[in-house]
Amino acid sequence: MFFLRTQLMLLLVVWLGVNPIAAQGLRASTAFEIGPWTGSPVENDEDHGCSMSMKVSAKALLMVYANRNEAFTISLRNETWNFKKNDKIDGALLFNGSRYPLSSIEVTNPKVLTLHDGAEEEGPESLFRKSSTVEFRLGDERIIAKLRKSSAAADALWACAERK
Repeated sequence: MFFLRTQLMLLLVVWLGVNPIAAQGLRASTAFEIGPWTGSPVENDEDHGCSMSMKVSAKALLMVYANRNEAFTISLRNETWNFKKNDKIDGALLFNGSRYPLSSIEVTNPKVLTLHDGAEEEGPESLFRKSSTVEFRLGDERIIAKLRKSSAAADALWACAERK
């Protein structure tokens, strides 16, 4: 799994239920667990990124990636999805019921979608921190996550990304 070049490599390890610290030989001091969120550095990420995830349901996972270049990217994994790399995805992201503008949705792998907003600054982070729910809509499908402890988890994610 170490050959994957995207920041979602660690997130897949987390989803598969493997301990990311043991699996990647990372120091436990850079990993964190806050409420429903678990996170740690992404191995071999030249941008020194970290990722965190929370289980939304038995089949769905909400994931967030941040790095020293101020990226803050939201992804979702769903066991029922089976997308192809070039599929055109028309979904919607909502914070507390209000639609957040997305510039594109990338099929990272058949079960993972990465949401891009095209924002240079700020992006979805402030809404992620202060909202109580985030929802992803894809046709009739709804994935709704309660953002419990999201602000504290985002602080830990940034502290992880800014590590030396």
